[in-house]
Amino acid sequence: MKVLFCSYGEFNRSRPVGPAEWPHFDLLFIHEGEVELKIGNQAPLRLATGQAILFFPHTPFSGTTVSEKVLASVHHFTPDGETADANAWPLGKLHGRREGFLLLDAIRCPDVQADLDRSLRLADTDDVYVEAMRASLLRLILVQLIGVPRTTAAPPTPRRDLRPVLEWLRQNTHRPIVAAEMASRARLSESQFRRLFRDQFGTSPVRYHQELRILEACRRLRQSMAPVKSISQSVGFDDVPQFYRCFRKNMKMTPVEYRRRSSPRG
Repeated sequence: MKVLFCSYGEFNRSRPVGPAEWPHFDLLFIHEGEVELKIGNQAPLRLATGQAILFFPHTPFSGTTVSEKVLASVHHFTPDGETADANAWPLGKLHGRREGFLLLDAIRCPDVQADLDRSLRLADTDDVYVEAMRASLLRLILVQLIGVPRTTAAPPTPRRDLRPVLEWLRQNTHRPIVAAEMASRARLSESQFRRLFRDQFGTSPVRYHQELRILEACRRLRQSMAPVKSISQSVGFDDVPQFYRCFRKNMKMTPVEYRRRSSPRG
């Protein structure tokens, strides 16, 4: 995934939304207020606080504010580097999509707005660590918002909502958690849990949790001068070389390089 641009924007009666038609994906999230959107030939639809819309490339849209003002954020991105696999939701299924949209709601995803804020607060630079961090955050945001793909056909068996497990994983970044423990919390067999998790979120549960732990390590590296060994232990890595390998795999640099690049300059 490559994030091309992200920013907050304030709209009002004299500053409408669009008209626009982007050649890339555009995630529009409403942080405050209510807006009415006109998308192609579709009937107008309204988005309020905590709702979002994912525009596919080449989708014309425009909008006007319903409330006095609207605070929104946008993330423009392409799924470059993601596997173009229809079974890898959500990113794999975005390849080749155009002229359409998905309506999304964060009411059951309380961490989405915090993740959006973290992404938007990252410095606007060309540093590779910023690009990697922002891409990781946007990947998590999309997984939370999209969850199970919408479909008009009824699934052959009842689907378990696994998003509460995601919240529990976020609260337990201080230690590794095996799939069997996650499955027990979801009250599923391990094989069922692994299959449903990958089907719903496009990755393995252990890899998802490991990425959360690395993001927490990034936060600690930025906000403290604690030794790398101490930080690795705080996110459940007793083996420092293993922590270095996992960190480099996710962030494309070592923890020391990340801290140096993220340190205030001047």
